[in-house]
Amino acid sequence: MPSNWDSLDISLRESVQENVEIYERVRPALKLVTKDVLHILRDMLKDTEVTPLFVTGRTQSVESFREKISRIEEPLEPGGPPVLKFPDPFRTLNDMVGVRVITKLPTENALVANIIKRQRQVFDCRGDREKDIGSIESGTYGYSSRHLILRTIQNEAVKNYQQAVNPEIPANGSYFFECQIRTVFAHAWSEIEHDIRFKAEDPRAWTPHFDRQFTATAAMLETVESAFADLHERYEEVRSYWDVEGEGAAQPTPNRIRDVWRPLRPPRDGKADEDGGGADEP
Repeated sequence: MPSNWDSLDISLRESVQENVEIYERVRPALKLVTKDVLHILRDMLKDTEVTPLFVTGRTQSVESFREKISRIEEPLEPGGPPVLKFPDPFRTLNDMVGVRVITKLPTENALVANIIKRQRQVFDCRGDREKDIGSIESGTYGYSSRHLILRTIQNEAVKNYQQAVNPEIPANGSYFFECQIRTVFAHAWSEIEHDIRFKAEDPRAWTPHFDRQFTATAAMLETVESAFADLHERYEEVRSYWDVEGEGAAQPTPNRIRDVWRPLRPPRDGKADEDGGGADEP
C-alpha cells in the first residue's frame, strides 16, 4: 500500500516538501515545547486528589509530519485538481505536540481533565471530547479516551519556537496541542494496536481476523477494568465506615447496619441479590 507521500500528485509535492523542510529545521525548538508542557502538567497533577501513573509525550517525527500533510481532499469541483487537506500545517495541525496522561481507573479521567481545565492561567481548553480508540471503518471496537485541545498562554518555549518558524511575526506564546487522558488498560491496548496496524512493515499481511482479535481483547480488558473499578468503589465504601469525621460518625440503626454489612458479605453464587444483599446467613 503506497504512502500518502508516494501517491501524492506531482503538482503538490513542492508545497509539501517546503513545509517538511521548515518542520525539520524548527523541530528541535518544538521538542523543547513538548518538554515544557510535560513539566507543567506533571507539576500540576502532583499532590492532587488523583495522581496519574505517568505523564508522557512526543513531538511528531518528520516522517509522520510529511505523511500527514500529504493527505488530499476531494477536488472543489468534479474533475478538478487534487487539494491538500492541510495546506498550512503550522496553523491548522494541533497534534505535532502530543501529551498522554495515564490513569489507573476510568473515573480518574474526568478528575484529571477537570484539574487541567481549571488552570486557566496556564492552559486555555479549546476542545474536550471522548474519542474512540478504534476504527469504525475497519469494524474494530476499542477504548474511549478523553481528548483535550489545549492552548498555551504566554509560554516562553513556545515564543522561541514561533521565532524559529517565522522571526518576522511577533511571538505571542500561544500554541495548540493535544492532551489525551486514558487508563493504563486503554493505553496498553492502543499502543499495541497502533504498532501492529499502522507500523506494520508489510501491510499486505493484515487480515480481518486481526480486527476481530483486537475487538475481542478490547472487550476482555474493559471487563477487567470494570472489575477493578467495582473493587475500588467497594473498598472506598468500606473504608469510609472507619472515618470518625464522616460515615463512621453516623448512629447505628438497622438500615445503617445493613448498609455497612452489604459490601462485606460474600455474594450468593458470585452475584448480589436484587436488594443489594448477598448470601443468606446460616
